[in-house]
Amino acid sequence: MISHNGPAPAADWFSRDSRGSRVSHHGTAAGAALLCFVFFYFHRSQTYAGDGALLARIIEGGRWLVQNELLSQAFLELLFQLASPWQRTALEIMNLVSCAGGALSVWILLRFARRLYHLPAQYPLLLFFSSGFLVYSCGHTEYYPLVLPALLGYGYYGVAYLRRNAPLTPACVIFVLGCGLHFVTLLALPSLLLLPWLSRRKQDYSSILIWSMLLIPLFLIRVYPQILGHQAAGLSPAWNVLPLFPYPGMYRWYAFFQWSHWLDWLYAWSMRSWLFLPLTAWLVWRQGVRSLRLPERQFLVVFLLAFTAWTTVWHPDLGVEADWDLFALEAAPGLLLLLSYWPDGPRQRFVHAVVMLAAVASVAVTYSRVLAQAAFPRLGYGAARIDTPHPGATVFTMDGLNQPLHRGRVREGIYWCKWVDSEVRAAGDFWLVVTAGETTAARLDKPLRGEGWLSVSDR
Repeated sequence: MISHNGPAPAADWFSRDSRGSRVSHHGTAAGAALLCFVFFYFHRSQTYAGDGALLARIIEGGRWLVQNELLSQAFLELLFQLASPWQRTALEIMNLVSCAGGALSVWILLRFARRLYHLPAQYPLLLFFSSGFLVYSCGHTEYYPLVLPALLGYGYYGVAYLRRNAPLTPACVIFVLGCGLHFVTLLALPSLLLLPWLSRRKQDYSSILIWSMLLIPLFLIRVYPQILGHQAAGLSPAWNVLPLFPYPGMYRWYAFFQWSHWLDWLYAWSMRSWLFLPLTAWLVWRQGVRSLRLPERQFLVVFLLAFTAWTTVWHPDLGVEADWDLFALEAAPGLLLLLSYWPDGPRQRFVHAVVMLAAVASVAVTYSRVLAQAAFPRLGYGAARIDTPHPGATVFTMDGLNQPLHRGRVREGIYWCKWVDSEVRAAGDFWLVVTAGETTAARLDKPLRGEGWLSVSDR
C-alpha cells in the first residue's frame, strides 16, 4: 500500500523530549544545523579543490562577477571586502561560506524529512554525511556549497506545493536565486514547469512566467557585464558537451562512446554517493513501479533525471578527480527522492541494520577524505613586510596578485614575489617564506651592480 503522507511518527526524535513535552521542530532542526556548522568548521579544508586556487585569486583581485556564477562570486567578494579590516584570506572566506552552506543544507533536509515524511533525524543526517555533501560542507573551495541549499530548498518547496502545504512562489523564487548562484540550476526548469500540471492548478503557470522574467537581467549581466561597470571572469567554456565520437585534435579528454568517459562517470557517481541510487532502485522495486505515480515522486524523478543526463554528457575540464564536485549536485534531488520512499520502506530490523551499516561505511570513507583535506595540525598565519626607500613608487605582488607593502596576515607557505620600483626604474623577483606567528621582511635597500636592489629576507 502506498502512503501519500507517510506513516504517523512513532518514536520520532523531533516529537517529544525526555519528559514527554512537545518541542519545537524548527528549533531542533536549527540546533542540529548549528552543531553541524561547528563540526564542518572544525574540519574545514586547508587545500584548494577544483578551481579553488583560481577563485582565491579572483576574489583577492577584487572581481565581483564570474559569468556562470554571478551571485556566488558577488557574495564571496562582498564577504571578502567586509572582512578586509581583519585581513581574512579568500580561503578563509570560502571555508566559512562552505560550512554555512552545509549547515543550511542540513536544516532544509531535516525540515523536508520531518515536515513532509515524519522521518526522525538520524536517516537524513546519516545519508547526508555518507555522500560527497560532507566534503562540500567542510570548507570546500568552490561555488557548489552555495548551490546545494538552493537545490534542496527548491525540491523541498516543490514537494510541499504538490502536497498543498506551500504556494508555488517559494519554489519559483529559489529556482531564480539558484540560477543566479550557478546557471546549472537551469536544469531544474523541466521539473518546475511540471509542478502546475501535476497539481492540476494550471493557472499557476502565470507565476512561473512572472518570476522567470528575473532570469532576463541575469542573462544580460552574464553577456554584457559592463552594464554594472565590471568585467566578468570566465572559468570554463560556456558549452562543454562531449562529442559522440573522438576526432583528431579533440579538445576534450574523451568522447561520449569511449570507455574512459564511463569509467570517469562511475568515479563521479561513487564520489557523490554510491548509496542513493541502489537504495532508491531497491525501494522502487519493493513498492512497485506504480509508486512513481505519486505527483511528488514524478516531480523529483524529472528533477533528478535532468541532472543525471547532464552528468553523462558534460566534460570535466579539470579531470574527474578534481571536477567530481561539479557533478555531485545531481545527488541533491536523488537524496530527496530516496527520503520520499523511506517512510514506506521495509520494517525488518535486519534490513535496517544492513542499510545503516552500508551508510556508516560510506560515512567512514567520506570522512577520511575530509580529514586528509583538513590537514591537521592546521597551517597558521604570519605576516609579510617590504621595506623600501620609495614606498610610494613600489609595487609588490605575491603569486601574481598586488599586495600592500605590509600585509599583516599571510597564510604560512612559500610565495613567488615581484617588486617594481618606478622611481629608480628597477624590478626583481624573489621567493618569500612566511612562517606562522612571525613577520618575514624583505629589505630593498642595497644596489646590485646598478641593475636594481638586492632582496634580503629576515625575520
